[in-house]
Amino acid sequence: MRAGTGYILFDEFCCVVRKKMQDDEDEKELRDMFRILDKEKKGEVNTNELRFANCCRPKAELHVLD
Repeated sequence: MRAGTGYILFDEFCCVVRKKMQDDEDEKELRDMFRILDKEKKGEVNTNELRFANCCRPKAELHVLD
């Protein structure tokens, strides 16, 4: 960032946009997972279901449910 100019450089722009895109994708995945676990379509997830889903997911995906 060029201090005081109100402008950012291309590489900084790329970092900001990538972060925003990743955040949006993460939120979409979380919403999809919640929808799957919300079997009764009540806008809530039973904690027992959440524990079951957490123990049965591949290890690489556990951080999403922790």
